[in-house]
Amino acid sequence: METSRFCPQCRQPLAPDAPEGLCPQCLLKAAAGPPPSGAGDGLPDDLTDIAAPAEVAKKLPQFEILELLGRGGMGVVYKARQIQLDRIVALKILPPVDALSPNFIARFTREARALAKLNHPNIVAVHDFGETNGLYFIVMEYVDGANLRQLQQGRKLSPGEALAIIPKICEALQYAHEEGLVHRDIKPENLLIDTKGRVKIADFGLAKMLGREPLDMTLTVSGMALGTMRYMAPEQLDKPETVDHRADIYSLGVVFYELLTGALPVGHFELPSQKASVDTRLDRIVLHALERLPERRYQQAREVQTDIESVASTPRAAAASPAAAASTPVDQTFPPSRSAGKKTFIISVAVAAFLLGFWLLFRPIPPAGPPARPAADASTPAVAAGNTGVQRVSPPVEPRRTPSPSETPSGGHLAIDHPVNSPAAAVAPNLAFEEKNFRVTSILVGSGTSPSLAVINGRAYSEGELLRVSKNPGARVPVRVKQISGDNVVLESHDQTIVVPLRRPELNQNKGATDETKTGGREVKSVESAPGPKMETPVATPAVNSLGQRFVPVGDVEFCIWPTRVKDFEAFAQAVKLPSVRWRSAGFKQGPDHPVVDVTWQEAMAFCEWLTNKEHQEGVLPANRVYRLPSDLEWSKAVGLPEEPQKTPAERDSVIADVYPWGTEWPPPPRAGNYTGEETGSDVAIKGYDDGFPWTSPVGSFKPNQYGLYDMGGNVWQWCLDSWNETSTAKVLRGASWYNGARKLSLLSSCRVHAAPDSSTDNYGFRIVRASSEKGK
Repeated sequence: METSRFCPQCRQPLAPDAPEGLCPQCLLKAAAGPPPSGAGDGLPDDLTDIAAPAEVAKKLPQFEILELLGRGGMGVVYKARQIQLDRIVALKILPPVDALSPNFIARFTREARALAKLNHPNIVAVHDFGETNGLYFIVMEYVDGANLRQLQQGRKLSPGEALAIIPKICEALQYAHEEGLVHRDIKPENLLIDTKGRVKIADFGLAKMLGREPLDMTLTVSGMALGTMRYMAPEQLDKPETVDHRADIYSLGVVFYELLTGALPVGHFELPSQKASVDTRLDRIVLHALERLPERRYQQAREVQTDIESVASTPRAAAASPAAAASTPVDQTFPPSRSAGKKTFIISVAVAAFLLGFWLLFRPIPPAGPPARPAADASTPAVAAGNTGVQRVSPPVEPRRTPSPSETPSGGHLAIDHPVNSPAAAVAPNLAFEEKNFRVTSILVGSGTSPSLAVINGRAYSEGELLRVSKNPGARVPVRVKQISGDNVVLESHDQTIVVPLRRPELNQNKGATDETKTGGREVKSVESAPGPKMETPVATPAVNSLGQRFVPVGDVEFCIWPTRVKDFEAFAQAVKLPSVRWRSAGFKQGPDHPVVDVTWQEAMAFCEWLTNKEHQEGVLPANRVYRLPSDLEWSKAVGLPEEPQKTPAERDSVIADVYPWGTEWPPPPRAGNYTGEETGSDVAIKGYDDGFPWTSPVGSFKPNQYGLYDMGGNVWQWCLDSWNETSTAKVLRGASWYNGARKLSLLSSCRVHAAPDSSTDNYGFRIVRASSEKGK
């Protein structure tokens, strides 16, 4: 039956996919309920008179007061017109100064300036602030819509709608936390959705600005204290002086539970899956966010986002047995701190139509990256190759069965742990052959002290790894070079031996050729590197520093040919006794030649300073040369971009379209770099692309660019010197990572992201340059 083309209430034309058969305006009216009464209702006496519309209009003649939007312990909010600019704004009038702490004026100015610097699509913008005759006010972006409390009063949201809303809140929280701001009062009243479906957080930082916790601000407002307390983290009640960004994550967990179930997680409460028949994996996410101790909770809002999007993007698997989901409710007075079982879940291809015409937002949303991965188990041993069983080193989020002894381990690495001993250079370019049930596709290179060389893709290295690929990622199997005899190198792997033919190198990076031979009755195909980009000049022989890092000239500086490795950073960490240990536990297997991750911009700068001083003292580095991070424009030159005239990285971001580190084609050609390919099993993988690495890869595993630089696209995002713009303290990262896939914009050579200088994650790394002692341009 065809649905009506007109709203049954206002008779306005409907969009084809309008939710609930009503237009957004009528849905908004239904959700919002009757308009608020006068400003004095439920307000403290000292705020009622000063915030009355007539009084506000008298003291702030630059605004035309249109209507009351809301009121509470944090103040009164009016819809107003800023007369000079002729724009509609939200005007918040704060409680009078004599009710606040003695340091209010300085704190108000400091916090308001910090809020005004926040620039995020999911945070209500602060336009202005000030004081007139004792009336403190903040001018904010006006959001034409409703808050989550109003929407919940209209009807219970579907799980699909909750899974679409919460990641947007996570994005905003992560951004603000990286800017050093904590909200302290996350609750449905402060989460707005406009008539176009955009989610926005309101009242960021007001609790701190006013010098009170949210509970203090509501104790004098009838009926509000208990409601606010239920969203507050335990430390906000017990130890408010210790509150940090993780309190927001707890409050977000309460909101998430409420959106999924329609109830609050207080007292003896049921798991979301038991109360609302949602995916049991959501139980784990909610309970992790609601851990009583901050250190046991999610540590970053982006972690919540990643886990939710993983659930949203994963097809439903076989349902768990009834025993898998505990039937006993969680027994927590306040708050919960249990873990839960797991079961897979799928969101409908067309998410249930959303209130207020928000259907545009709630069509299936692309996750930001591949599924989250668990922390690596340091006790997991390496295992034998061949037809023996295999213990996964890096399992996926959801449990998969362990292969039986009759199955072949796959998707891992055959690591050469002994240098190739040959007086002359040998070549093993992109070997591809069948050996029993697995396929060796290439030799992946690292660095070493042996003078012997293997030549991969036209460049020389002294050791490497064989990439073993079939269907299931996760196995790592050691092998060793047993002998070299004539034109063959023998790799021994416990119960089987692989004979790999070696050929003399023709070091021409632009040559593409295929040679076939017969070895031991098996066909062996040796494929040289694919035609590379045209080089303006031959690649210079890399210079080597005291850590074994190699540098080639690019413009006025020398770039390290690969990102800083784990072993490079290890030397620094030991020398300076670095207190941070995040970089040691990325959550997946990292070898010495993998790029170091979970490093802040500040730590990267400290590494450069340490290495500069070390080599100056050793007489290795000239006095007028230093190590530092590359500038944003130096990076652009190194990745092959033309001149970018814009003034700041923010203005240059993604301006040059359809140019990638590998060229202009999409999807990327084979072996273009370490991105989110089909090896991850992610729904946001680049279709048809498989680089063999679910997470980081050893540096130099893929083809270098025209300057001889590796990983200028993929593997890890890399810190640059520059700030995002002229006012931001956030620093720029370039190059994309293993975490980026089908979203083409992220893989552009001109794409930039930015993060706080003290932030780190498992896909942030850095590379260094050697330059004159003058600051990078």
